[in-house]
This record gives sequence, structure tokens and C-alpha cells, in this order.
Amino acid sequence: METRSTQNRMIPLSNTGWQQYKPEGIDDLAFLAQENVPVYVQVNISRHLVYCYLQVPLAPQQVDESDAAGHDRPFVEPADIDSLPVKRFCNDVLYLQLSPESYEQAAHSRTAVTPTFSGGGLSRKRVYTNTGKDGRGREIREYSDVRIHDLERVEFKSAILIDAQAWSDALDCRRDHMLRGEGDPGMEPPEFYSVSLDKVPVAELYVDAQDVERLKAKVLKRQGHGNYPFDHKERMPGIYLMFQAAWLLNEKKEPIDPKKWLTSEAAKLGFKFRDKSIVTAAKFVRLDLDRAHGSGDRGLLQTSGLAGWDEGAKYTFPFASGWLSFVFALADWWGIQSQTEPSPPLVDLAKKLLRANFAGHEVGHLTLLISGESLQSTDVPELRSFVRALRRRWRPVIGIDKRRKNARER
Repeated sequence: METRSTQNRMIPLSNTGWQQYKPEGIDDLAFLAQENVPVYVQVNISRHLVYCYLQVPLAPQQVDESDAAGHDRPFVEPADIDSLPVKRFCNDVLYLQLSPESYEQAAHSRTAVTPTFSGGGLSRKRVYTNTGKDGRGREIREYSDVRIHDLERVEFKSAILIDAQAWSDALDCRRDHMLRGEGDPGMEPPEFYSVSLDKVPVAELYVDAQDVERLKAKVLKRQGHGNYPFDHKERMPGIYLMFQAAWLLNEKKEPIDPKKWLTSEAAKLGFKFRDKSIVTAAKFVRLDLDRAHGSGDRGLLQTSGLAGWDEGAKYTFPFASGWLSFVFALADWWGIQSQTEPSPPLVDLAKKLLRANFAGHEVGHLTLLISGESLQSTDVPELRSFVRALRRRWRPVIGIDKRRKNARER
């Protein structure tokens, strides 16, 4: 199974992160079935057993055309069979994918639906410690946690869930009869002990994070939005809107005016670009942004001051310039740092921008859009000294109140 660092995990069906993409009034399972997103049942090993139906390949057989004495024998064509059906318990399977038939039924009603699972599941041999024995002499096992990136996909034709307690009771009853010399009473096949889906709590229904990402991308594309892969949309709406404007302008080739579009979409979100930050936001939306615009050449982008940029692929998009990609990375960095105790001062964020070769009011505007806070005049001396230490030209990072400027000039 493919592994993907932070994205590689199973998400509970009840997780609200994906449900924002679901239209109101439609059931979760019905929506996911409509969008062809697989749903998995997490196997609770204390309550359920997995009974699998497999096709086991046959070992190749060598056919001799002569006997030991060297006499020719008639060649018999082997039967055209390369596998045999096998039924067995699969105790290592931790997640099972609902079959299309069960999925369709469950989308309408979970009551009395006996689920079947097809295509395969996710498995790993679980490490456990033997902590003793129960009253019947059976091992009591304490299992270790299993991380999703340790799981691998297993294939089988189909599978069902068995009520572990009912199956164990039937085995005990059969054994007790035989121990008392009453003969083997036999027992029903495993299928008799299968459980219905209404016996599986919603908390044990999961979706794969990778499938959710594909779902988000598909829904957002239908809605005319790019798939925003970061967690700070609500905290940094200005950065989110810059991403969407760049996607529309450079990927979809929509003839939008970035400044007007950003202003209009911000209003829909109840957000307003403050302190003329709309100017910088609109500028960095463009792929062909002019770094010399304003006051001379500002130098090439320097990314060495941000450790998270080592994961550059996470922030690189065909519709975004390197400068805008760096803004996304810096927003991610600040989103994490600002949650620590104590949180870093705002000038640390501004210094990251200055070190990368952002300059002037760009720094103040982007600091505001990322943090939600404005740089103050008391921050200027420290930032000016920082720029001089870098042997670069100082450009004011915050605007000067026109009334104060006019008063000085008089």
C-alpha cells in the first residue's frame, strides 16, 4: 500500500473535515456512494472475526511424458485450473472495504443489512503481549497500536464479519459435548454467525484519507475552486483567496481582475483586506509578477531561511509563482509556531519574509494576511537593523499615516 506521511491515515466517517463538501440533506453514506468513495469497517477484534473467501493459486505441476523405464506414455493435458476456492479466517485484517452491494443497501438503511466486503482490506500482523489466561484457559492478549502507514493491502474475493462471541460459544458447546463423551454434535457454518451492519457502530466506519483528498478536489473543481491542501483556510482567508485567484487566473485561464475578484470573494467570506494588503495580494497572484515594480530590483527568492521548504513539492503548484509558493509554506510554518507557548513575536514572521527577499510594504501586508496582526512602528527599529545586517536596502514595511506625514511637512 502506498505511504504518505501525514496524509496516510484512515479518517472516521463521523469526521467533519470532509462533510463540508457534502450537500445538505443527503446521508453521509449515500453521498460517498454517489461519489464512488470506498467505505471501510474497522474490525473490532474483541467482537468480530473476519471470514474470507479466496482463490488460492495452484503450484505449477511438471508433466512427464515418459515413465521410469523410458517408455513413452500418452501426454494428458492438465485441467485448465490455476486456482482453487478457499474459505478461512483472516485474523490479521484490520479494515474491510464494503462491497458495492452492501454499500448501496447501507446508503438507504443499515437495518438488517448483512454486509459483505470485496476487493480486499488493510492488514498487518499485530504485535501483542500475553498477559495471562481467562477462565477457560485461553490467552489474554494486549495488542499494540497499529499505525496506518504500517498497513498493507490484502486481496480476497469477498469476506464477512462473524460474531466472535457467538462463534466462540458454539465452539465451546461442541467441545463440551465431546469431552462428556456425547459425540460431536456438529455446528453451523461460519456464515450462520455473520453480523448485520446495524451491529457495527458508526464509530467503526472509516474512509481513506487519500480518497477524501480526491473527493475534495473533485467537488471543488465542480464548484470552480482549486483544491486547497492546507489547514489554515479559516485562520488565513486572505492567503486562501490568493491561492484560488491564482488557480483561476493561471490554471483555468479565467480573465479575472485579481484585485476585483479578491475583494468580491472576500466579502462573501465576511473578510476584508486591511491596510491596502489587497494590493500585495493581487500582485502575488500573477505568475509573471514584476519584482522590479515599485522601487528597483528586489533580488531572487531566498528559501534557505525556512526549514519547511525542504518539502517544497508540498507548496509548489503549476499556477503559482515561487514567491507565492513560499508564502504558502510560511503560512504553514506560522500556523504551527503561533500555537506554541510562548508564541513567537510578530517580527519573527516579518524577518522570514525579509530574509527571503520580500521587501517594503509587501512584508507588512503579508505579515498581516498570515497572522491577522499588523506590524507596529515599535517593530521598525529591530527590522531595520535586521535588514542592514543582511546588507540590503531598507524599505519601509508599514505605511505612514498621511495626517502625521503632512503635519511633519508643515
